[in-house]
Amino acid sequence: MGTSVAIVVGAAVLVAVLAVLGPGRATPGAADAETPTAVAGLSHDGATRDPADPLGAARVLTERRLALLADGTGDLASIVVAGSPAHEQDEALLAELAGVDVLDARAEVFDARPVGSWSPPAADADAGPADATVEVDYAVGAHRQRTPDGEIQVPATPRTTVVLVLRWTDDGWRVVEVR
Repeated sequence: MGTSVAIVVGAAVLVAVLAVLGPGRATPGAADAETPTAVAGLSHDGATRDPADPLGAARVLTERRLALLADGTGDLASIVVAGSPAHEQDEALLAELAGVDVLDARAEVFDARPVGSWSPPAADADAGPADATVEVDYAVGAHRQRTPDGEIQVPATPRTTVVLVLRWTDDGWRVVEVR
């Protein structure tokens, strides 16, 4: 019985991780097709603080989200806009993950590309928030999950595409919506 519960919980956590990263379109078998351009644990803030680099920011923010889910590394405020749909979604997911240890999880970001036209945020503070919409291709590597009922192996996810709406804030780029 304990093993069955652990498998169900593990599957639920995997689905939850994908939900946090976004309800994208999975492409079976594509995760091995390319070498990732960025990996989890990227520690620099340069891309998130560069108003002209929403693509780099989308990569870094995707990696930060997994790190926060996997081991609590980071701060939700460094990823999402407070009060946004992405913020509410992530808070709910973090509550669901309470008591589950995600071990050795790693996101591989393969590509990020703009959706539609975009121009850097205006220097004029009265211009309002500047948003950029970015498609991100990523996969979550195989990892382990530990619950009070035991530990399970979770296979790697297929390559997935998610659309992030990023907003330029006083603190740099943050996710406002995940599509």
